[in-house]
Amino acid sequence: MNENQMQSFAAAVEQGSMSKAARDQFLTVPSLVHRINTLEAELGYRVLNRGQQGVTPTPEGERLYRAVKQALSILAAAKAEPHPTDEGSHAISVGIWWRIPPHFLNAIEEIDLRERGIYLDYVSMNFNEAAEGFDRHVIDLYLSTRSRELEERGLRYVPMTTATYQCVFAPDSPLAQRGCLTAADLRDITVYAGADYRDMPDLAVSADAQELFAMDNVVKESIFSEKLIQDCAQGTAVAFFPRIGLANELAHASALGKLDSRPMAWPAVSTGAYLADNASLEAVQLVEDVARICRKA
Repeated sequence: MNENQMQSFAAAVEQGSMSKAARDQFLTVPSLVHRINTLEAELGYRVLNRGQQGVTPTPEGERLYRAVKQALSILAAAKAEPHPTDEGSHAISVGIWWRIPPHFLNAIEEIDLRERGIYLDYVSMNFNEAAEGFDRHVIDLYLSTRSRELEERGLRYVPMTTATYQCVFAPDSPLAQRGCLTAADLRDITVYAGADYRDMPDLAVSADAQELFAMDNVVKESIFSEKLIQDCAQGTAVAFFPRIGLANELAHASALGKLDSRPMAWPAVSTGAYLADNASLEAVQLVEDVARICRKA
């Protein structure tokens, strides 16, 4: 659960309406609904009852609401404290989609941020929220795959790495006998996707990717990592990840050795950072330094 989800959930409870809560949060209704759906998927239970007259919290939602309000109060107090950086230092707000790419963190470790006087503040948000974040000057840069919507807004894109997608499955699966998997190979099993290809220009041009995402057996919602890994290991589902993050995804669930993978027949997907025209010199320099380190790796 992150702060964005907590704020949106609290707003929905207080406003009694998804549309009113979305306006309160400066979000589109689909963006707010996505936050609530993702929150419920992560918790494993419903927190809001939806009806024609609006939304009301479930009994579990009422308990969560009280805890969320307390957590948000603590966060607000913490943010009011003096900034941890020294005088003359620079804070950079980094928007991320779901989690920080491992290659970005690895590159950051090679840059002596303390001497450069840079403090990084990470904010979790999706593509739509990132566009609004730039408009409202909430973020200085956004880490993600290439986004059609963000490019149409004139944001500058700096590529950092490219990665092929890998399909992950149980070692004894018939898929292990094939070299490069296509959508047709995945028709008869649950596929955990967890991403929408339509906003990724690299994937949107791939007919094979379009065919896969059109299938009824593809789950396009956020799934608990532990459940995803367990289902794949048991042979009841498969999932796909960018190759660069595959080891991290598997390692944290202690599933190495229990799963196999094959590349998907898609073009390589670019991951990088978006910057506004008025981005600070510190933010631009940081992105360019990280990109240079990633290219060397």
